[in-house]
Amino acid sequence: MENSSKSFSEKIKAIKVFKDQGRLNFIDRIPHEILLSIFLNGNLASTISCSPKNLIELTVGYLINNGYILNYSDINLIKICSYDLGKIIKKKK
Repeated sequence: MENSSKSFSEKIKAIKVFKDQGRLNFIDRIPHEILLSIFLNGNLASTISCSPKNLIELTVGYLINNGYILNYSDINLIKICSYDLGKIIKKKK
């Protein structure tokens, strides 16, 4: 098996079995998922399973769609922890 963190998926060997046509060996990709905990003002709002890509966009969309904020300008700071340690994204004022 090959692990590719850049593509956010893992290659695996797979076998597809057909009722009347035998078997087919092929390489498939299994997407990676992470558990994302979203905190708002220090309180856990939710933990969701998601792809490890576009975490900021996902978080902002989650907060807007669940009524925690009205729009992006309500956010003062977004901090991604454990995924990209030490990376802090500050919104320009």
